[in-house]
Parts: sequence; structure tokens; C-alpha cells
Amino acid sequence: MVKTKSKIGGVFTTVSTVIRAKKDEPAMSVIRRFKKQVQQDQILKEFKKKEFYMKPSQLRKEQKKEWEREKRRRKYTGEE
Repeated sequence: MVKTKSKIGGVFTTVSTVIRAKKDEPAMSVIRRFKKQVQQDQILKEFKKKEFYMKPSQLRKEQKKEWEREKRRRKYTGEE
């Protein structure tokens, strides 16, 4: 079990990822499962996102870009 408390972007966050080792499981296998779980939980992505303060106007711009990207993708894949 990994429980960390870190200050990112002026906000304290607690992250908890629990991986229980199975009986007679090699350490490398446990580490691999832990890395996979962290990636699925998008913990590192969240930390990087909160690392620096982003003004609300910048957030809106990025959301608009993302919306446009999704709109373009749906247009070309025929989902719309």
C-alpha cells in the first residue's frame, strides 16, 4: 500500500493505491502490477496537471481546444 501526501499547486493531496502481493509472487510482478494500477488511476497525470497554477482563462482555452479536437475527430470517424 502506498499512501503519499504531497503539496502540489498549493494543495495537499492524498493518493492511495493498494496492491496486495499474492502468496509466492515475485517482487517484480508486484511492482509491475503497481505501475499498471497507477497508470490506470491516472495519478501521475493528475499530479502534473496540478503542478502549476493555471488561470481560469487558460483552462477555458484548453477546454475549447479539446472540444474542437473531439469535434474534428467525430467528424472524420463518422460518429456525428
